[in-house]
Amino acid sequence: MMSLIIFIGYQFFVFYISGVRQTIAMSLCLIAYMVFQKRKTGAYILSFLIVLLAISMHTSAIIFLPVLIFSFIKSKNINIFIWGGILIASVILRPFVWELVNRYFREVDVNTEITLAGNFIFLCGIAVMMCFINARSNILNINFKYSDITDEEDSNNVFYTRMLLFSVCAQILFSGHSLLRAAMYPMAFIITGLPNTTHRLNPKLRLIFDYVFVVFFIALFYFDTLVPS
Repeated sequence: MMSLIIFIGYQFFVFYISGVRQTIAMSLCLIAYMVFQKRKTGAYILSFLIVLLAISMHTSAIIFLPVLIFSFIKSKNINIFIWGGILIASVILRPFVWELVNRYFREVDVNTEITLAGNFIFLCGIAVMMCFINARSNILNINFKYSDITDEEDSNNVFYTRMLLFSVCAQILFSGHSLLRAAMYPMAFIITGLPNTTHRLNPKLRLIFDYVFVVFFIALFYFDTLVPS
């Protein structure tokens, strides 16, 4: 239910009924990810081919190739300093990436400045929260985990956390242009990642977090989508 509320309240529902080509591309990418989880050579090849098909539907799907590469990482450790370096690299490499887009994909203003809004701050907060709860260890050495889960679920949660961190970097990389829509590919993993993360908390704390997030996403959908429209 929480995943459904996130899907409707947090951009995805409205976008899916307006950006049809990218919607199809994102759907293909998610199918590719599920095929990838079979963890066989044939499945790996097929998943990359499906992503190539998605790219043929919408060029922005190229950002999903790093998602599949991240899927190869089996470690449950998330080094916040490495991700801090990737974040800085996103700022430094941004002009180079925009120049590549301008030259080979579509015409963009390479001098566009970074413009970050409330969504970026929200994503940063969710990514940090997921990092503290799902990673094997954190810099504060505080254990937030309450409920036990299987190794497969644990690995999935760590992957979802990496995807939220990746989406934060993508927000910086593509901000200021419609290219920002590309960040929705890794951001889609918040739909399963956030409910899975709060599920690991103490039942009372989980109840508080779940209610806060549910109210937030419903209010966001009402004030940001329904009222203006």
